[in-house]
Amino acid sequence: MSRKWGSPSMKIKGSYPQIRPMNLRLLLMMGGGKQGRPMCGRYQLDVELESGAELLGAILEADFEPRYNAAPMQMLPVVRRRHQTRSVAPLRWGLVPDWANDESFAHKLINARSETVVEKPAFKAAFRFGRCLVPTTGFYEWKTTGRYKQPHLISMRSTPIFAMAGLWSPWSDGNQALETFTVLTVDPRDALAGLHDRMPVILDPGAQQTWLNPESSPQELTALLQPRRADELKIFPVSERVNSVKNDDPACARAVPVQQSLI
Repeated sequence: MSRKWGSPSMKIKGSYPQIRPMNLRLLLMMGGGKQGRPMCGRYQLDVELESGAELLGAILEADFEPRYNAAPMQMLPVVRRRHQTRSVAPLRWGLVPDWANDESFAHKLINARSETVVEKPAFKAAFRFGRCLVPTTGFYEWKTTGRYKQPHLISMRSTPIFAMAGLWSPWSDGNQALETFTVLTVDPRDALAGLHDRMPVILDPGAQQTWLNPESSPQELTALLQPRRADELKIFPVSERVNSVKNDDPACARAVPVQQSLI
């Protein structure tokens, strides 16, 4: 039975270990949630998901409409390996670890730093048991010039849809059940020069297979957490309409001259 995007999802424990609940305030003090300047806080999926799922070799579990301004705390499509097949289902953006006793800091866990994801309490279990793919056709970043912030859309030159490396986790407080995810980030080196100091980990088809394979070793997995080259990316300024999460239409990704507001 399919579910509409945004509907509550079933809790799926899978092979997650049972860990004593921990307050997320303590988690943040332990270094699990402080991510520095947020990265990949908005993205788009401007494609019919049926064709996108086919490109990613996945089966749809729910209906889907294109998204032009996907934001944290929204239900968004995520690809997971389930029973030897890939499936696409709606998960909420902003990770809540399986063992957390509340969800209040999910908005601080929309990204996970690749350099420390293996040992950080917030992400350690998900790195072992909850690796996933986050399909997208591009992500947004803002370039600051003085007091002005110009949004830009970053996409891949080689393919209209690509996959960001993600982690997911089931969570329940006994009254409600959630499945949530985060996007892994990495130092972009020169790929986003002058735009941002982080970028999402983008996985090619072969790397996607390794990432979703439960038998992959930690060494194989961490080797995938690399930035893309600057010449692989297409970057251009877009409308300030994307600044508001209330706007979710094709105009959000409309190309504009630099420092020109087209709200």
